[in-house]
Amino acid sequence: MNPENFDFWLMVVGVGVLVSWFWPKSDTDPDDFDPDPPEPPPVPPKPEPPTPTLHALTVEINAFRQQNNRPALQESPCLMDQAQKHAESMRRRRRMSHDGFYLRLQNCGVSGAENVAMGTDGPERIVRMWANSSGHRKNMLRTATTIGVGISGGYSCAIIS
Repeated sequence: MNPENFDFWLMVVGVGVLVSWFWPKSDTDPDDFDPDPPEPPPVPPKPEPPTPTLHALTVEINAFRQQNNRPALQESPCLMDQAQKHAESMRRRRRMSHDGFYLRLQNCGVSGAENVAMGTDGPERIVRMWANSSGHRKNMLRTATTIGVGISGGYSCAIIS
């Protein structure tokens, strides 16, 4: 280092120290710690227990089964979820269907039957309509132990397994 440039280099180093002291810190600088950590991703909601209307549909189907000497069906959380999703899907598409029926059964690892309805109000009327249709009646009276029901905007689904 040349002595005549010493003052120049001293000034450069001094400016560098000042710049680094006042320059904004990087995101990874430990002195720039944010006391509020980022929020964790939301936890998916647990399935809600059946609403009174859904449970009422199960009760009506079981009352019909009892009148015909068949044992009551127990609500299956998996079948309840699948039936509700299908009722919501029919409502969104504005079309009653059995599309995806075997996939719904497969998702729960069961075999079974499915009744769907559109434009009926109230569990009693839904079950009465199904009871007056030979295929739907047969489904409700089949040998089974579990059920899942779903209702959404006038569309109903019952999966019986």
